[in-house]
Amino acid sequence: MAHAAAPSARRVHAGGLHAVIDGGQLRWITVGGVEAVRGILGTVRDPHWGTVLPDFEAYDVDQHADGFDARFVARYERDAIALRMVTTIRATEHEVWCEVTAEALTDFQYARIGLVVAHPAGAAGSQIRTESEYGRFDGVVPVQTVLLPVLSTFTSAAVDVAPGVVARFEFEGGLFSIEDQRSWMDGCFKTYSRHGPWPDEHFLAGGDVVRQAVTISFSIDATQSTPSWADSATQAARHAAWPRVGVAAIGAGALVGHPGALEALKNLRLDHLRVVVDVDSHSAHDREQVLNETALATALGACVELELIVDGRTPASAIESVVADVRAGADISAVFVFDRDLRTSPRPQVRRVRDAIATLDDAVVGGGSCTSFADLNASKDTLAGLDLVGFPMCPQVHAFDDATIMESLEAIDPIMQTLHARHGGPVAVGPLTLRLRRDWQCESPNFRIELQGGQRFDHRQSQPLAAAWMLGAIAELSANDVASVTVFEAAGEAGLLAAGGNGVVELFPVYYALHDFRWLTELAGEAHVERRDGITVMTTVGESVTRRLAVNLGPEPRLLEPSGESLPPYGVVRSELPTQPPSSKTRS
Repeated sequence: MAHAAAPSARRVHAGGLHAVIDGGQLRWITVGGVEAVRGILGTVRDPHWGTVLPDFEAYDVDQHADGFDARFVARYERDAIALRMVTTIRATEHEVWCEVTAEALTDFQYARIGLVVAHPAGAAGSQIRTESEYGRFDGVVPVQTVLLPVLSTFTSAAVDVAPGVVARFEFEGGLFSIEDQRSWMDGCFKTYSRHGPWPDEHFLAGGDVVRQAVTISFSIDATQSTPSWADSATQAARHAAWPRVGVAAIGAGALVGHPGALEALKNLRLDHLRVVVDVDSHSAHDREQVLNETALATALGACVELELIVDGRTPASAIESVVADVRAGADISAVFVFDRDLRTSPRPQVRRVRDAIATLDDAVVGGGSCTSFADLNASKDTLAGLDLVGFPMCPQVHAFDDATIMESLEAIDPIMQTLHARHGGPVAVGPLTLRLRRDWQCESPNFRIELQGGQRFDHRQSQPLAAAWMLGAIAELSANDVASVTVFEAAGEAGLLAAGGNGVVELFPVYYALHDFRWLTELAGEAHVERRDGITVMTTVGESVTRRLAVNLGPEPRLLEPSGESLPPYGVVRSELPTQPPSSKTRS
């Protein structure tokens, strides 16, 4: 069903407290110049953990001299779920109060309904103190990603969001827990409750009401200085290593016969194509498609990263046949192994594939997760026996707005820290997609992740936002020693370009952004990545010239300091200047 859009985002304030009301939630609460709370909202998750989107019936915001008030009424409907939720917000310079009241309009099952408080990714490493009828518990917000709740079953909490800045939360309507959401590519931690007044917390009967509320207050010690790291979107310059870059070859074999598209892809100087083969359903038609995709790799001068979908019954002869077909047309840089019914690579399948391709010189066998880092992080033994570990990245798992997509970049650094702590070998990330990858997983109920509007494609694929997010992700991965990155698909609604009839080619902003990245990386020299004030800067310092790629990660124009260059919303600007002598050399 179509979803009624909320009005445009609106800035609000109460004394020195500033925030934005956007999409029916209160976002980016700052006090003393520090982001203390990432967001407050009511949420509805279906039994498969898909996020149910609201249709707003009423949407009122009142800014006044003493602060601001807001009230939203929304219906949530999907499958058996039918719910009306009222969200009420009152803010003064001293505190913020938010209440959600949800009434079930029919009987249904669910995974989560109620209040969610999101904490910024920059809270990692902060002290947190919680209290409930069970006592007081102290802890530390983790730096590396974790799947278990950080602290559970509390009714109040205090978080040291920065030196001298403390956010205090008093909850009503259940026992709450704080959870690390970064494994799912959310740039935040979340406090939530699944505990309600019903015998079965996964079921609501028509007429049942859920009420939860939170009161947030802040204390600021002006004698302590607040460092820049309190803004989790800002990082100092870091050394980087530019990864090999390729694209997914899904359905791209036909591009061999499209001169315009072929020439455009050649200009990207891709390192690889990711070719996916479901070995057990490898019909004559599928074989022709794989041969065409392999031919495209050859035409582009690229290797093949081969992704094999197998199970415990796949005969070794079928694996050998697929590998032989691909190897006859192109070099294979790695073979990834996934099971069609599992989220991570099972060790028996990895061993069977390794045995089947033993004659392949310098065979690199990879695996990991075909769904997300969260599933890889939850698996204890998946990394054993792998030469190369990989997983895809999608910024839209729990929410789907533009800001959430860009905030997902804050999750990449802790994700990679966590993975490198477990696996000392090379890492291949991909494909990067705006939506859940659309190939074989989409047909399996085991991989259901709800997408906005139920669509497999995102209209923003052909817009500058996709390009900015892609470059932001590549930058973060480059600063974390990732060997290989696969981005989007070669062509189509999830691709870099659209190949039409009569040789017509439409190049999307993601194409131009990737072309700029290749321009940056073809220069030999020292690589750096820096993120500041909503801008990511990638730099290669060569012997005589320095190349720089600046990416605006936000929807407003920005100025790049100190040069004063203007960056349009989600825009990319590249520049080349003489390399400074060592005596006065500075990082750009």
